Amino acid sequence: MNTRVLALGGSQRARSLSLNALKLSAEAARKAGAAVEVLSIRELDIPLYDPSAPDLAPGAQQLIKSARVCDGLLIASPVYAGTVSGAVKNALDHLHVLTAGDVPALTGRVVGLIAVGEGNFNRGAVTALVTACQAMGAWVDPAPVLLCSIDMFNAAGELYDPIAIDDLQRLGRRIVEASAARRRADVNLSQMAGA
Repeated sequence: MNTRVLALGGSQRARSLSLNALKLSAEAARKAGAAVEVLSIRELDIPLYDPSAPDLAPGAQQLIKSARVCDGLLIASPVYAGTVSGAVKNALDHLHVLTAGDVPALTGRVVGLIAVGEGNFNRGAVTALVTACQAMGAWVDPAPVLLCSIDMFNAAGELYDPIAIDDLQRLGRRIVEASAARRRADVNLSQMAGA
């Protein structure tokens, strides 16, 4: 069974730089053997999370369905005011639906993080994402990709900095490797428990 990776992120911009960075990492995960699904924040069009709402919007349903079956996630956010975008955080809030009793929503999943913004404030976005993902039970890769200059992108929004591209590709491969190792460990523990 292939490792399944959900790549989630981007912004509300039509040519989102963070979505373009996410796609580079997602493609590396695909080349490493994972089944990868890319979900754009803009295309999901998720309303604000309301835990009392009787029904979830179609975009939220799609996100939850994809997150339920993934082994790992790549999450990319633009950086606004030194932190994660509200749209990306809102998408993560919707994943609380996956919580089962005392088992947090992302338990057993490996997460890689990407932050795209101008200046030295990307660390704030990553800190917020790490906190949210760990609170939901995920193991977060300790080497996020911080793209701290929009000058790394050309006018079409494509990343052209070779070091940044390499960092994104390595992140995608690491998430596949760590997710597969995590799944193998879970299988081994299950077999040991049944012995």
